[in-house]
Amino acid sequence: MIGQRVSEDPEGAGLAGAGQWFRIADLEVFPGSRQVFRDGVELAVTGHTFDFFLALIDAAPDIATPDRLAEQVWDGRPVSPETINQRAKLLRDALSEDSAQPRYFTVVRGQGYRLLATPEVVSGRDAGRHRPAGWLAAALLVAALTVVAVMVWPLVVGNETSSGESLSAQAQSAMHQHSAHGLQKAVEIFSEALAANPGNAASLVGLAEARLLQARYRLLDRPVAERLAADLMERAEELEPQSAAVRAGQGLLAWHRGQPERSEAAFREALRLDARHPAANLYYGLLLLEEPSLHRPFEAVEFWRRGARSNPDSLLLQAHLAWTDWRAGRVDQAETDLRALIEIEPELTPAHFVLGELYLASGRQVEAIRHYRRVLELNRHFTPLAQDGLMRALIDLGLDESIEEVLVQLRAMPEDGGWWAVLYLVAGLEREPPEPGALDRIRAVADELASQRPMEAAFALAMIEMLDADFPAAKAALERGEPRLAGSLGDLPVDGYWRMLVCPYAYVLVELGEVERGHAMANWLLNRIETGPDLARFEHLDPLVCHTALGNFDQALSVLERVSENGLPSGWRFLRHRPDLSALQVHPDFQARMAHLDAMAQEQARRFSAPP
Repeated sequence: MIGQRVSEDPEGAGLAGAGQWFRIADLEVFPGSRQVFRDGVELAVTGHTFDFFLALIDAAPDIATPDRLAEQVWDGRPVSPETINQRAKLLRDALSEDSAQPRYFTVVRGQGYRLLATPEVVSGRDAGRHRPAGWLAAALLVAALTVVAVMVWPLVVGNETSSGESLSAQAQSAMHQHSAHGLQKAVEIFSEALAANPGNAASLVGLAEARLLQARYRLLDRPVAERLAADLMERAEELEPQSAAVRAGQGLLAWHRGQPERSEAAFREALRLDARHPAANLYYGLLLLEEPSLHRPFEAVEFWRRGARSNPDSLLLQAHLAWTDWRAGRVDQAETDLRALIEIEPELTPAHFVLGELYLASGRQVEAIRHYRRVLELNRHFTPLAQDGLMRALIDLGLDESIEEVLVQLRAMPEDGGWWAVLYLVAGLEREPPEPGALDRIRAVADELASQRPMEAAFALAMIEMLDADFPAAKAALERGEPRLAGSLGDLPVDGYWRMLVCPYAYVLVELGEVERGHAMANWLLNRIETGPDLARFEHLDPLVCHTALGNFDQALSVLERVSENGLPSGWRFLRHRPDLSALQVHPDFQARMAHLDAMAQEQARRFSAPP
């Protein structure tokens, strides 16, 4: 009857009577099998998202209040408004619902959520008509068995299937935390599942993925992980050669082996087999974002969006979707979603990282530091950008002692990929104007770094040469870091991760008398930024330098004023002595703005140091 949770009803009677279902506008909702269809196509409404939908149906035509939702969806556990709003968003995504023009349900501000259409209860004779074609034959076969077989076999098979699915769900949940503890827990659970059923392809692929992630985060020796994963994937392919999950696993393995083209081919095949496959969408996006030879960041964003919308219960994909929302300017929405995800899963490492990045870019350094530190507690090798973001937030607040601690901890890490040198350069250049002796040390570190991270090394070397007013040497350093700078404008890198040298290069050209080309380059990049989308980590830096190179000081100051309205722009200390901003630094309004930012930094530093 109405008001009873379906998941507690073993016969599937639930909200409707036995064998009954609901029609809501163009949707068909089957409580017993926990399925939702539109035009004969099943929608990805699962888990708590399905329970949330049932709670709205249960309450109709009344409002489903937060207390009622907590009781029916979360078994009466206290949940925050952010968690409820996040679950509503997941349901909207699964139903392809536009919140501006809702068709199925709406928010009643301050009260809860309400179904818009009246649910129509449909009799049992039509129920189940969307089941796979083989269902009827299976039902007839079961009916033909003996009474004993009918009683025993479903119990045995059902228990094994339920147990296997439960173990797989537990392992996937733990793995998607991307924490050191979560990955080890996933390995143990997948291993347990395989001990019970060695022929389970999903568990084989899952264990391979967990092992490769352990290697990615330096929790397991890379050759050992690749050998284990290769054996597991070979066994999985023998069992299910045309499985999207197997193809996605092969793509991940090829990527770890340094075979990006082969990896891309495997991910493409996985998505051909199943365009909604969560791992294929997630890792293909990461491959396109991180692999220099394939670098297509805007395409990566689209894979994450599609994967998240097709898999609304995947917290990991939802964290990546929040990242894309943030980069598209929907900051409040992204923050709300990330906070809700962390409340659902407190050890969801990617959500903590993205929230740290969002807070750093929004000038909320204290909150950024808290989330970056949480990332490093959960998985200190998650990404060097966590240490980098933590370092930049500490520099912004002038917390020198903590900065040194980060450098010491990073230096102790084996095979840091050059990141200790990167952060040493950041600290050495950006805190205060470096002394002559310090410049020699910075130059030596940058020279050593050039083979590992050429762009960061080129940036540091160019800054040093500009401080000495040696602009030909600065130009040569920048071209070594990014050879495309010397080519045509159409060949230049445009997204935020790869364009860090463009505006300094435009400034150097102007200083060398190549004014026309320098201005053309600065205007070209500014136009690309304005037409978006912009994936720059700190969106104010390039416009500041490019406008200064053009002599547009009012526009540069306008950018600085805009980004400091609500917070402390990251890297603000470096702006005071950055050599490619020297013409802007003498402007009276710039000096006044720096004094304002200094006061903001001191206030945040006091808040950071205050006892909890």
